[in-house]
Amino acid sequence: MEYEEEIANVLKHGRFSGSRTQSILKSFLLFLFSLLCLTIGATIIWFLATREIYNLKEIAGPVILLLVTLFYGFSVLFGLKNEWVADKNFKEFETGLSTKENLLFMTKLLKSRFRVKAIEVDDKNYVVSILTKISLLSWGETITVVCDNNRVLVNSKSVGSQPFSYGQHKRNVLAIEEEIKTTIANNVLR
Repeated sequence: MEYEEEIANVLKHGRFSGSRTQSILKSFLLFLFSLLCLTIGATIIWFLATREIYNLKEIAGPVILLLVTLFYGFSVLFGLKNEWVADKNFKEFETGLSTKENLLFMTKLLKSRFRVKAIEVDDKNYVVSILTKISLLSWGETITVVCDNNRVLVNSKSVGSQPFSYGQHKRNVLAIEEEIKTTIANNVLR
């Protein structure tokens, strides 16, 4: 799909286009990882149930391993599954500005709010993309803002093959939302 067609798709549907195979593969890998963690947890439970325990120090290591394994298994299965599809979806915010004003406003906002490694501004299609610097929880994100009349569409996704963002994408979008709301509330945009 061409770049202009992709932008038109984002404006129309609010998401990047993508293959179903990629989503199915990610879901399958997520399921396998969760199944592996839960199987290891069940094995540890069986190990503890079949032993005669004379001292609590003997089981401290396996119990800690059990808790960590079950925590990761359930958190991936229930808590992080939506994160893998969220990198295609955009969140829409009303600004009341023209397309060009939105482009200038969002460029300034992104530069001031994030630790920017690189920025790309497309004046023809009214798109701003930034690459954030590496942090403790992330290998960097690409934040894409598609500007339209009276609204902007915002997306944050991982750079490279980082499987989880641990909520960083959601925090990025919420930070932009907060900045937009604060600016509108202070009538700076009007």
